[in-house]
Amino acid sequence: MSLGGSFVRGSVYLGGSQLVVNAANFAMQIPIARFLGPAEYGLYALCFAIDQVLNVVGAFSISFALIQSDEEVGQREYDTALVLCALQGAAGLALAALAAPVLGAQRSADAGWMLVALAFARVFRLLAQVPQAELERSLRYGAVSGINTVVGTAPNVVAVVLAWRGLGAWSLVGRDVLVTLLLAAASFSVSSYRFRGAWSTEARARLMDFARPMFWSRAIEIALEQLDRAAVALAFGNQPAGYYHAGRFVAEAGFVATRPVERLSLNLYARVQRDPARLARAWSLTNYFLLRTMLAGAAALLVFPDVIARLLYGDGWDDVGDVLRWLALYAGLFPVFHNAKNLLYGTGAVREMVRVRYVQLAVFVASVGAAAWVGSVAAMAAALLATTCASLALAWQRASRRVAPPPRADLVTPFAVLAVVALGLRTASAAGGLDALPPLALPLLPPVAFAALVLAIEGRRPLRELAYLRAQARAR
Repeated sequence: MSLGGSFVRGSVYLGGSQLVVNAANFAMQIPIARFLGPAEYGLYALCFAIDQVLNVVGAFSISFALIQSDEEVGQREYDTALVLCALQGAAGLALAALAAPVLGAQRSADAGWMLVALAFARVFRLLAQVPQAELERSLRYGAVSGINTVVGTAPNVVAVVLAWRGLGAWSLVGRDVLVTLLLAAASFSVSSYRFRGAWSTEARARLMDFARPMFWSRAIEIALEQLDRAAVALAFGNQPAGYYHAGRFVAEAGFVATRPVERLSLNLYARVQRDPARLARAWSLTNYFLLRTMLAGAAALLVFPDVIARLLYGDGWDDVGDVLRWLALYAGLFPVFHNAKNLLYGTGAVREMVRVRYVQLAVFVASVGAAAWVGSVAAMAAALLATTCASLALAWQRASRRVAPPPRADLVTPFAVLAVVALGLRTASAAGGLDALPPLALPLLPPVAFAALVLAIEGRRPLRELAYLRAQARAR
């Protein structure tokens, strides 16, 4: 099968499994949050954020080093990678053991134990990176999708039961532990990789040549993903942290749905990095569909944030709407930023991405500091949006040095459509023109209007691009 066909079929496999997982997560995460309430939900968010920050020692992204390599990857490389992952996991667990008493004294004894449990789970997630990388390099996306489906759904069922039984934040911690245990067990069982102790200093040097600059990029990424959650919890308390965490969960649903495409695009960019025409086509087509699908979802959050918050979380979660209002555009842009990041990673420009991360971190720290001074959870969401806009602009500029940019119309059209849809529906809502519609129907209006307007402007272009992808899937 051609590389393009493998990529498209992989997208179908992983996209289908991710659709199932996302639907299950949404169906179960919402009742979990309702059972827990904002305060317990916020306690979990705090422990999770601190665990992520402490486990920055695992930010070398060894799996990316394996996937990105355009040289032969064999037993020595995989065994060496597994040892490195085990050492990183042990270091993270040690840091958590030191931090747990401090967190326990500041919050509760349960919080300290939760931190240790999450760090324990992280060890198995790191180990699973190696067989997962072997499956992806072998283009065994059917196996990867099957693993992701089981791992992404079964633990959530357990978490719903635990939350219903009154275990509070422990229900989510237990879910995270079960996820990593299942992920490691399934990945090692399905993958053809087996550890044989073939440590190699040469392989370690090759992996670390990529992983060292990657560490700083991933470390900053972890800080950007978690420090705002921790700041909300520490500055405002568990309950506001629950609102903020719930808002980010909804806003990042689209990004979670595109994670299979993210991993596949990294693999594809790495493999065609020496072919400018194919690289430009892959870059352009990925951005074409990402912008249109993500901004369609962002339109719903932009027009009806309060309605969505009430429908999902019920009474007592009103502040989630304020968070969603600021994170609507973030929901559309965040996956596009990650695609630009993958273009740089896939073409070996890791140090370029590290420079982007430094600027991103500077904007983030300044914005979060201002939000903490304002004393508002919504201001923290605005800080995250400002950081994303600045980092996307810079990452896109760096990516444009390595690949021909997409046609300007491909970029302008979805943003223009978003503006028209948002303005039109907000005006109609303010005038009472939508009052007769049931609340469940309101969030569907913006994406439907967005899609209709895109088709009216671009005609059969989206269908032609889909036909091209279908042809690639059939190519051998």
